[in-house]
Amino acid sequence: MEGKKLNYQFSIFGDFRDISPNNSQIIIDLLSEYKERNFIPSIFQEIPFNIAPSTVSNRIMLSNNDGWQMNIGNNRIDLSIPLIEKGKYADMNIGTISVEACEIIEKIINKFNKQSNRIALNTTFLMGSDMSKKLDEIYENKGRVIEFYNQNKIKEWNERIISEIIDSEFNNEKINIGININKGKGQYQIINKVSSFDGIIIQFDINTVPENIDLRFKGKDIKKFFETAIKYKNQIEKEIEEKLV
Repeated sequence: MEGKKLNYQFSIFGDFRDISPNNSQIIIDLLSEYKERNFIPSIFQEIPFNIAPSTVSNRIMLSNNDGWQMNIGNNRIDLSIPLIEKGKYADMNIGTISVEACEIIEKIINKFNKQSNRIALNTTFLMGSDMSKKLDEIYENKGRVIEFYNQNKIKEWNERIISEIIDSEFNNEKINIGININKGKGQYQIINKVSSFDGIIIQFDINTVPENIDLRFKGKDIKKFFETAIKYKNQIEKEIEEKLV
């Protein structure tokens, strides 16, 4: 689709408390494991949102000049990459990037003998102006439950939809396929440059359901999940595009 692919985030959930900056050997081992990536280590503070009283934990973050950033939390690892317009991944090809993401994630789970109980893919896309106008027109003509908004022009709108499916090709796992479509004005940041937009942001949140807490996903499963998630993402994007041509 016409527009800018702003960000991808690949996440796994599990018990990663022992991959801690409190042990300097852990950081040494990580830098050795990823020596070809030229990662620079730093510390971030993680505040659990579901534990009271909250305790702050120092956690490890690895980042490099290609744009990769890996936050190793107590219970999740988030690996993200933003659009860098003149960088190595300027085309933001999710197929190519996901292969590298899986390689990065597989290294850390193999090194520390980890498994995951949940996996998620999050993507952010800024739709081009022409397509944004067409989709906005479709939404403008859509009937709404509250009559006031049928009688007055809509300036901003948001639509979030989640379907839960059982995927027979991915171990019959239950997967949430979520999309959030936002129309409005705002800003987005590419590295140190902040740009304004007046249009539509599309965000995908595709994840295995949180109810199953069994540590069951290994490297091959994580790779298969991201392939599956990208398949659904591409299918939905194609359907959106076909409605706007």
